[in-house]
Amino acid sequence: MKEGNEEDLVAPSARHPQYDPWIPLECSPSVFAKLSAGLGATGCKFEDVLSLDEDYVQSQCPSSFAFILLYPTEPHVEAFRRQRRIPQQQEEDGVNKNKGVFFLRQLNGGACGTIAVLHALLNNRQHIKIHNNRLNSPLAEFLASLEKLHSSDDDNDKDAVMKRSRFFLESQGIAQAHFHASRNETEEASGGKDDPSRFAGQRQGRHFITFTPSVSGQCLLELDGRWPKPIWRRPIPPNTTTFVATAMKEIQLIVATLEDPRLQLSVSVVAVMPD
Repeated sequence: MKEGNEEDLVAPSARHPQYDPWIPLECSPSVFAKLSAGLGATGCKFEDVLSLDEDYVQSQCPSSFAFILLYPTEPHVEAFRRQRRIPQQQEEDGVNKNKGVFFLRQLNGGACGTIAVLHALLNNRQHIKIHNNRLNSPLAEFLASLEKLHSSDDDNDKDAVMKRSRFFLESQGIAQAHFHASRNETEEASGGKDDPSRFAGQRQGRHFITFTPSVSGQCLLELDGRWPKPIWRRPIPPNTTTFVATAMKEIQLIVATLEDPRLQLSVSVVAVMPD
């Protein structure tokens, strides 16, 4: 992909008018927990990361298996992230590394929060429990539907990713879980008068992405639904405690591009860990 080629980088909802925009999620452990429960996934918990200091995060969230980052999509931040993509040759050499990585593209507005949560959970299934009863677990039903898709050597070739992403948007159970999670406490207390649906389709200026280890645990993955495939950011040293430190280094780089303190305050990080 050429740097700055937005056609390859982003999958805007304008190209998929059949998919209505969703209500954006708040970056909140309680919202993510509500979403996870609604999807039928248990055994995990979400906690705010109040400092990006590596020692702090290691002490407060040592068992984290993923981090969800909400950051402002300022042009210079997006340019910085594009410039740091792994060179094309390395991507070609590592195509088979994508096998086993769960990845979705964002085909409609407002879905990035739920996609980020799914990227965190479904790339760490050894840490969570997905209820088998499809009637009570939209996630189990969704995964069962994916088994019908053709599997190739690369689970994340373009066709496979797009089919999976359409299945995601066409899952009524997942859409309903997202909708319920988007209903915040203020709206519920007001009897629906503070309706967050007014934000559906509006540009928010912030975006969710996920950091998690690769299947082998040897590399840090960045999963962004606006990009065509998983991004391999940096190696994870061979030590069971170094995922947290490696992820923090990557998040710190993004935050460091935000010179305006007001923009830095708009950054939120949530750790995902076993319960």
